[in-house]
Amino acid sequence: MLATTTTDTLGIVDSATLKKLPSSIPACLDLISTPVASAWSPDNSNLFIASSRTIYKYDSFSNIIHGVYDVEGSESIWALISKEKNVIIFSLDNHVNILQFHNSEEHTVQTLVPHKLPVTSLSLSNDNSLLASASASAVYVHNVASGSHTVLRGLGNGAPGPTSVTFHMHFRTRLLVSIARQILVYDTTRPSSPLKTIPLSDSSSGDIVALSCSPFSKTLVAVATSMGFVVMIDLEKDKPYVFFASLLIFCSTPFSSQLRTVNIKTNPTALEFSPEGGSIYVGTDDGKLLVVDLRNLDKPAKLIIVSEIGDPIRTLSIQVASDLIFASLVLISILQKRPKTNADGAKTPRSNAKIATKPSSEPLPPLRRTASSTAATGTTKSMSKTVASPVQRAGRTAVVPPVSRRLVSATTEGSAGSPLSAKTHSKKVLSPVKDPLGNMNDLPSKS
Repeated sequence: MLATTTTDTLGIVDSATLKKLPSSIPACLDLISTPVASAWSPDNSNLFIASSRTIYKYDSFSNIIHGVYDVEGSESIWALISKEKNVIIFSLDNHVNILQFHNSEEHTVQTLVPHKLPVTSLSLSNDNSLLASASASAVYVHNVASGSHTVLRGLGNGAPGPTSVTFHMHFRTRLLVSIARQILVYDTTRPSSPLKTIPLSDSSSGDIVALSCSPFSKTLVAVATSMGFVVMIDLEKDKPYVFFASLLIFCSTPFSSQLRTVNIKTNPTALEFSPEGGSIYVGTDDGKLLVVDLRNLDKPAKLIIVSEIGDPIRTLSIQVASDLIFASLVLISILQKRPKTNADGAKTPRSNAKIATKPSSEPLPPLRRTASSTAATGTTKSMSKTVASPVQRAGRTAVVPPVSRRLVSATTEGSAGSPLSAKTHSKKVLSPVKDPLGNMNDLPSKS
């Protein structure tokens, strides 16, 4: 579902209805105060809406909204995101608070105070382990578990400062920072400087006011500018777009970072990709929702009225129904990478995996004895009663050669044509596989 908020209303529309492009989205609730941010919970059951003084929770099943947090003092709420069903993160001036709800009560789990100016943008990594916060003078990346933080370098000096931060939904450590008319791409493991800087071309005008990552492509992002332009950009600017086979519009500029620019001829206030990535929803300052179809960019954007009186759209929030698809793909990938198991339940090491061996300080296991060396020493180890345990089998470091290569002719080392001699040599050749830990070296040998 798509949630739209205006100055004093909340509108909800499901995906099936939205695909039919209705003429309007009716308001389902009236809001007491003007919203500044909104976000669906990860399970899509609740919508959190924040004004400058209050945080509300809207239950989509009961269609009821109620306040869950009120600001005390003169501080103001600037940004809000949802981490879990009952955990939200919001900025209160230069503080970043992690709030948890339990049994109709809330309590602050953690407070982060690295900024000196109000925090205007927040974003979580795709595994919820990293939190990015931006003010007009700095961008910090926080480790949610430990509470530690790192400041990003290379943002430039002076005005204008960062306007928004967005973690890429496909990459845990890729962070996009928008500043005026450029996008800075960071790897948060190397915060000293951006990996690349992507400026907007002259085909558009105005500063970036909204940015969203495509769920369809790992490199496609869209930005909206203050002068009424929607620009589609590829983060890997020097690579051909073979992954855009279904979006034929990109074939005309295969090596340009700026794929396409659309003039919507009105001032945008918010921008989001549709869950399947085929459309872009743009909220405007005159209460309209524009639907830009990526497969028909030559056609004008479809218009849906949200506010009959022309109140600006304040926030857009999308229920990401494809989360289950992403989770299943990740699960399949993990299962495919898991080592196979043999009939005894022991894991078979992959050919390119590291196999556990003895520490380098200990001597290596003795080499396998051949039939001739066993005959020379006059000792024989029988394998009829010695069976390797599953742990020993899982730790083998060599593949046992075929039996046919290990058999030695009885006429060569024993008495010619003697069945007893051939049987004895078979026992000598088929000695037990050596344990990598050397445990079998202490077994008594049979003469």
